[in-house]
Amino acid sequence: MNLRATIQLGLLKQFMGSKQYTPNEITRTTNFIYRVGSAVYELTSPGGDVYVMQSYSQIVNPALSMKDLPVLGEQLKLPAGWTYRSRVLDQDLSLVANGIAYVLQDNLSNSYQRR
Repeated sequence: MNLRATIQLGLLKQFMGSKQYTPNEITRTTNFIYRVGSAVYELTSPGGDVYVMQSYSQIVNPALSMKDLPVLGEQLKLPAGWTYRSRVLDQDLSLVANGIAYVLQDNLSNSYQRR
């Protein structure tokens, strides 16, 4: 992961949904590429959908940093059946959205896109 943007809180609140751990349909055409050997941070829903972190937030926890992400699950209030994990990729991972991306936020306002 790399820092790609810093967003002012007022602007971010306009875009964020109010429901945590609930996928939102985002209209966009993007390709997030995570390279082999990189760490990724994933949420898995009870139904098996995997969401990959695309950005972390310092809105709820201003002290949150990248070094905290491998053990972030200790800070999350995961709904029943959800899991969090950190892993190192053994091959490139490409998250493509051809018009629609399914994105959700955790209780710390970190964003994840469905694989």
